[in-house]
Amino acid sequence: MENRKLVVKEVNGGPSSYRFRLLLPDILQQERSSSNSPNHSQDNGSSIACIASYQSNLYVGTTSGKLLHYHHFEDAAEYMLISELQLSTDKKPVNKVLILPNIERALILTGTVASVYTLPELTPCHIGKIKDTNDVSILAYSIHSNADQPKNGAVNDKIVAFTSNKIRIVQIDKEQIKLLKDINYSGAISGISTASGMSSNYSNLVLVANQENYDIIDLKMTRKIPLFDYTGKDQKVPPHIVSYIAEDKDKSEEYLLTIKNDESTSLAMFINSLGDVTRGTLSWIGEGYPTGGVIIQWPLVFGVFNSATEKNRLILSSLKTLEIVHSESLEVPKIESIETDKKGESGEEELEQKPGEHIQSTGNEESINEPEQLENSITPQAVDDDTKKDNEDGTQVNTLETIDSVDTDITATASKDEVSKEIPPPTTELTQSSKTIKILKVPDIQVNSEAIDKLLSKINLSNGTTAPPVPSKEKTYETGNILLHDGSNVWILYPESEIIGLQESFKTSVQEKSLNSFAQSLESKLDTFKRETHLYVLHMLIIALFESGNFSIASRYLLRIKNGKTLIDPMFVIYMLSDIEEVPKSAIDITVYSGVKEAMELCTSSVNRAMLVDYLDKVFPDLIDAGSKTEDTIRIIYYASFSKNESISSFLEEKDEGNWKKLTAVNQKIIDITEKKSLYRSLVNIYRLLKENDKLHFKELSEKLCGLTVQLLNNEKVDDDISKEALIEDTLKDLKANPPDESLYTRYLIEILKVDKVKGFNFMKSNNISRFKAIHKSIMDEISENYASEVDFSLLKIEFLESSYKENISNIALQTELTLEMTKLMASPNFLTEEFKINFEILKQTFKIENNLTESQWPKISWIDFLHLNSRINECKDFIILYLKVYELLLVSVQQEDQKATNFSIWSIVESNEIFWYYGLILPKDGTLQQLLDFSDYNTAEFFAVNNKLKFPRNPYYFEEDPRQSGGLSIPQRKDNLLVVLDFYLKELANNPLSIFAIRHFISTFGNSFFSPSEILKLLPDHIPLSHISDYLTSVVIDIQANSRETLIMKSVSKADSVLSKQIYTDLANGSSY
Repeated sequence: MENRKLVVKEVNGGPSSYRFRLLLPDILQQERSSSNSPNHSQDNGSSIACIASYQSNLYVGTTSGKLLHYHHFEDAAEYMLISELQLSTDKKPVNKVLILPNIERALILTGTVASVYTLPELTPCHIGKIKDTNDVSILAYSIHSNADQPKNGAVNDKIVAFTSNKIRIVQIDKEQIKLLKDINYSGAISGISTASGMSSNYSNLVLVANQENYDIIDLKMTRKIPLFDYTGKDQKVPPHIVSYIAEDKDKSEEYLLTIKNDESTSLAMFINSLGDVTRGTLSWIGEGYPTGGVIIQWPLVFGVFNSATEKNRLILSSLKTLEIVHSESLEVPKIESIETDKKGESGEEELEQKPGEHIQSTGNEESINEPEQLENSITPQAVDDDTKKDNEDGTQVNTLETIDSVDTDITATASKDEVSKEIPPPTTELTQSSKTIKILKVPDIQVNSEAIDKLLSKINLSNGTTAPPVPSKEKTYETGNILLHDGSNVWILYPESEIIGLQESFKTSVQEKSLNSFAQSLESKLDTFKRETHLYVLHMLIIALFESGNFSIASRYLLRIKNGKTLIDPMFVIYMLSDIEEVPKSAIDITVYSGVKEAMELCTSSVNRAMLVDYLDKVFPDLIDAGSKTEDTIRIIYYASFSKNESISSFLEEKDEGNWKKLTAVNQKIIDITEKKSLYRSLVNIYRLLKENDKLHFKELSEKLCGLTVQLLNNEKVDDDISKEALIEDTLKDLKANPPDESLYTRYLIEILKVDKVKGFNFMKSNNISRFKAIHKSIMDEISENYASEVDFSLLKIEFLESSYKENISNIALQTELTLEMTKLMASPNFLTEEFKINFEILKQTFKIENNLTESQWPKISWIDFLHLNSRINECKDFIILYLKVYELLLVSVQQEDQKATNFSIWSIVESNEIFWYYGLILPKDGTLQQLLDFSDYNTAEFFAVNNKLKFPRNPYYFEEDPRQSGGLSIPQRKDNLLVVLDFYLKELANNPLSIFAIRHFISTFGNSFFSPSEILKLLPDHIPLSHISDYLTSVVIDIQANSRETLIMKSVSKADSVLSKQIYTDLANGSSY
């Protein structure tokens, strides 16, 4: 049977192929080798009598009374013998090992005595024995009970013991064995407890076989339902009662009972727990009788048959069609080890072993009295029942009432996972020499599979390295529950893993170009696979869908998520779909199953960029680990696939902005890709984003951004999506928010000024903080020749100079440069337009009118203050402001050394332009006073007459107060100057009597300060009305009176002082003391 495969065709609902594998080779040889007895040759007639499993343990009982304990360690490939127990000193066979799951014990039937041992190590419990026993079975639950899900901490198990004259219900817990009920029944060979429809928690029905017949025993009513003879008059025929869950009939439990018809033919009847026939008869005509046993793996019946002409034929029959679907001989020259076929494994999830049935008492047994404790053997307690009678030992047992069997039509029942129970033959005389192969069913057993390990091993596609093997707990094993043995060797017959056949089917589908059908078939059963095999099959399905062009269907499976991540690695999708040269397949770091790699190599037409981008839109960034290689690769793919700036802008804003915190290698690669595509608008935005966040590379990024911006401004590089106007605005905003070093700042502004000087100048104005003043000045100096005639440039330069001067008001050089620049601008024809001239002339005439001497309002406003009042409302306000600033600076400069020589250029401009004539009055010279009077600037004229300098502005621009020194005039000089002013007023009075208000103002202001009353009166004409000088005269009289009083007071004080002094002197002379 080496590499033997069993293929079952046309089976619906079950595996289609099985494989043999040697599980335990020649265990009797191991038994002999491990024996220290010199008489071990006496064991040569020993053979396997029974097999049971519990978790990772196998228990093999032999006909010589030994129990071999095998264990499957996680890191071992095969089962290992770890202990050997001699349970019978007289070498009675170990007929059965019944697992008691609730109390984690094993009930071992040696000969006819059943004893309890611990699990898994098989330590004797010494709590009693059940003697004279032919078979034992777990007491089944009622189908109406919830006991099929035992409560945690169940403290006992209940079993049915079949003896030669009784059927016993026994409760076994960890500390004792208790008899619950005895029923008289003679000749029981084997039996099982059925899942009846009774209302009690536990079933009250058992199926039992005696030497000839099958019977149903009602434990509650203590009655028997005879069924039929099974022997065919051959007393050596072993009965087989197999329970299973009918998958096609509401998952009800059914029972197969074998019958020998004659030497060449046998039958199988199917009944339920009440004896009703549930389906037709299964006939094995010409095949003999299943002496080797029968098990059921839905929907198949497996039996090992022996006939007069042939031994050990394995026959598989369908429970649905009741026909033989496969037959083959197990006879070979020698039954050898069967290696695992190296193709793959079933996609089913690794199952946890569930040895035996879980039984739990609910305390509702209707006909079970309180048992007494059993010592070394069970002493049955009398049961209160109408049908009880005395046994030979004085105890009372129930006697069965015989009931005719009821014929029932074939009915339909459903099913679940069946539980087969091997029914031992009447005797255990089968020996190794007979070489009869037996079949039995146990809870699921896991075995290693090199074929599956190979398919599920992982390999890195970029470098070819293989991943370390997965831990044993995570491995995918072959799983089966059908065992065969020939008395010495034990094989497992397991369903061949579907993924092995899947691999071959995929290759065939590629060759036949039928991957679409393959994918549809795989879709229907995908979710039947679990864990690693599910992931493996999912990859195969996606490959098939890609290759067949079903991308929309593939998308559904690509987005399957577990624990916040997609089951399918996005790098796998990229490898399959990407054709982007920036991400070559050799650079994609992806590890896949070796079987999946084989499938991938067969596919050539799965590339689809649109599908790839659509997929990435759904998984990025939410389902991708930040900072991973996968994220880096996805970002490169995105930018490489973009052909428009708008696409990049949207992607940046919605998904990728957070990844531009640093200038990483990946970001640099994306920058190179974007530049290669000439998407300069996006590149500018990327540089700005990086520059804002990455302080470590700030200088480098600033230089790159500056270079790119300059190239775009001077048309060395062109992007139709960039307007120079927008580029300049964005650049200026960036300059203000994130200013670079001085050299880059200067370079930016010079290039911007070349393209749009207005925006450049306005930016320099608004950003003229101390940090950039020197830079701005150097820029002005550099481009002054080109823009010397430009008003905006001049205004900007003035603003820079002015800002610098205000910070260093004592800097004469800055003062001179500022004054010159403003004077030159005012004299410039581009600035001093005819409109300015006309408006300025109108202001002059308005000033004269408003300062007319006939107006009674005094004091009159000065020319400079008048201009200041009109600087915000007049049409030539820009000129007026500059005019006033220059005036203020010139007033200060005339007292500084050699300013006339230093400011030669300024004064040359002043003297050559009539509009600046007023500035000429700043320099002290003859005739200045008269010019002021003639210009009607009386306020300034009076100030000049007294101080020999023009009046400082009331609202200065640069100085908080007048920094000039006094004019240095003597009183006579001041008096002479004031007489000039008075003479001018008197002349005006002669021409217009209304000018009398000027005389009134003059004598009130200067009369008492510089003139005596007599001098004033002499200077005034005789016809002046006294009313206009009454205030003056009043003040004079008051002054005279005050002076007179002061004189009298002083005289009185002096006289009093003289008298006091004289008295003191006299007293001192007479020797008086004080």
